Amino acid sequence: APIGFMRGRTLNNAFIVIDEAQNCTYTQLKMLLTRLGWHSTMVITGDPAQSDLLPEFSGLAKAAEWAEVVSGSGELDVLRYGRILKARQLVGVRGAGLAYDGLYYVKSVTHKIKRGEYKQSFELSRNGLISTVPQVPV
Repeated sequence: APIGFMRGRTLNNAFIVIDEAQNCTYTQLKMLLTRLGWHSTMVITGDPAQSDLLPEFSGLAKAAEWAEVVSGSGELDVLRYGRILKARQLVGVRGAGLAYDGLYYVKSVTHKIKRGEYKQSFELSRNGLISTVPQVPV
């Protein structure tokens, strides 16, 4: 259906393809994404470089920016945490907010060992801002 007829609809049990999305504004793309209902999948295709819109109006270009890699780094006290963090594994992050909670890939770990203390510095990364895992297991 044309974009103009999508208002007020919910697409349940559907496979939706949004083709040439580089010509959708942010508002149009948001409206399309919020139509997604139960047991539905949406595929969005397009090339932001081929948009007929000005760059500031392209919804796909804005969405592509938000889908960039999310990364973080920090330090962990292994004695308090109780586990050793290992590189090239998945680790759950909780309490950082909806946009940042979820599973991350451990890119690197550096160990700092002194008498009576064991600390690790780490780098984490994930593709996309919102996690595909709704809750991280304890």
